[in-house]
Amino acid sequence: MGGDVSFSRGVRDDSTAVRFTRATALAVDLFGNVFVLDGGASELVKLDAAGARLRATGGFGWKEGAMDQPRDLSASNGLDIYVADYGNHRILHFDRDLNLQTATATSSDADASPLWFGYPRSVATTRFGELFVADAENNRILSFAPESREGKPFGDLHGGKGSLSSPQRIRISESDEVFVQDSGRVVQYDIFGNYVRTYDKDLFPGMRTFALDDKNLYVLDSCRIIAVGEGGAIRSQWALEQFKEGPACDSVVDFQIHKGTLYLLTRRALWIRPLPRTGE
Repeated sequence: MGGDVSFSRGVRDDSTAVRFTRATALAVDLFGNVFVLDGGASELVKLDAAGARLRATGGFGWKEGAMDQPRDLSASNGLDIYVADYGNHRILHFDRDLNLQTATATSSDADASPLWFGYPRSVATTRFGELFVADAENNRILSFAPESREGKPFGDLHGGKGSLSSPQRIRISESDEVFVQDSGRVVQYDIFGNYVRTYDKDLFPGMRTFALDDKNLYVLDSCRIIAVGEGGAIRSQWALEQFKEGPACDSVVDFQIHKGTLYLLTRRALWIRPLPRTGE
């Protein structure tokens, strides 16, 4: 991609730019479509690859299709979009046109349901459609097939080195490795929930959030993005200030890297920039 690409003809005080009330998370699918959770409006918004708004759904509430404090979303396969509807204790499943398909809710009886996940803070999916939920109430990860009532927890108090204290974000690589942001570090598991390794705070003391592509773990650390290879080696890093006319670094709430393009989400807008090649 050549030159600077801005969001919807620009993100300045331009009436043509799409604005959000209080955005919380974004996801980019296989086709380059962008999905944004606007927590302030309790909406899921779909945009095309150029940043133009296509459609939206949701609204505050607890009835079918409504949301309460939506925190995170997954849109990895381009066909299914899952939203962690935090305040309603459920995971919402939409199709690519934002039509609601299912709502997987927690049970009111924790002892009677292996799917009990309290407050879902984050959600991710594998290539085969298995769901992984970061359970903020129980400080663990729960995995299950969407059509199943059987769930498997991991990362809880009995997880040894893989025990979590406050799981905030979960992402799954193309090779089905599970990464969890937990109190300033990233903990990696295999697809079965077995502990693999920890990327600790020494690598990124100012960690805010992270993203994955097919080769790297990317961490937003204060005002820079760090690309971490397998085993913890830093492969490259970029200061946010080097992206011309980009957002103030402390305003970024989420980001994703897709096919050499960097997507930076602030509370109010989305910025799209080409990612510099290593050494630039």
